[in-house]
Amino acid sequence: MPRYYTWNPSSKNFQRRKQGDAVPGYPDVLSTDALGRMYTVHPKNDECFYLRWLLVNVRGPTSFETLRTVNGVIFPTYRAACEELNLLENDTHWDSTTLKPLSLHLQVRYAHYSLS
Repeated sequence: MPRYYTWNPSSKNFQRRKQGDAVPGYPDVLSTDALGRMYTVHPKNDECFYLRWLLVNVRGPTSFETLRTVNGVIFPTYRAACEELNLLENDTHWDSTTLKPLSLHLQVRYAHYSLS
């Protein structure tokens, strides 16, 4: 529906789009790849959160299965598909940012003891 129409809140009805690409075979009909209304989803609601993330980032999905498909591989969950698309941060980022400073701190501390 949002592809061909927009909601007019004052008249409370749908109206044909005035901007977009012409639809072959249908004069005066325009279309866009516009999303309808997207609500926020809390990350604790795993399945809906990752589904929403894919809907925002994957262009032109035609089914729920195509949302879970990355490079020809169908993933079992939306989260796995998000991970394959590198849409999520992984723990490596946190490991490197917390362990490296800790390692440097310990090196300085041991250097201090060896000098005394």
